[in-house]
Amino acid sequence: MTDVFTDLRVTDVDFDDDFILLTLADGRHTRQPLRWAPALFEANAEQRAQWVTTADGLGVNWPALLPAQERGVVDVPNQLWDDRYEAALARLQSHAWTLDALSDEDQQLVALWRMEADINNGGFMQFLCNWGDPTCQLALRALQAMGAT
Repeated sequence: MTDVFTDLRVTDVDFDDDFILLTLADGRHTRQPLRWAPALFEANAEQRAQWVTTADGLGVNWPALLPAQERGVVDVPNQLWDDRYEAALARLQSHAWTLDALSDEDQQLVALWRMEADINNGGFMQFLCNWGDPTCQLALRALQAMGAT
């Protein structure tokens, strides 16, 4: 059986002034804001170069700077979800914030993003009050499509 995550393994890590830049085995690139890891923001190039992947290759740690995390200080699957959210939100903005103008998949991604942001900020009631039942139903469909119960 082929590991479905093989293509997502980290092959290289670089930095610019604002981001941790990751190259994945399939050639894709993703990035995480450097400000999310203040120790890396303050580190010099030599310290930043001392990265190691997690056991599954889907995350990156800097053991000399930060306590290692099982999924990594940078967690590729989580970061790729963030990339999908950002792309869907950019398309929403380009359509004057009209949710119905998006594809069904993008509508569901926006609904999940709204749900996650509001629940982290104030709970389910905030999500329901802010976005109403149609967005709630989109989020539920997206969760069901993922197999969430």
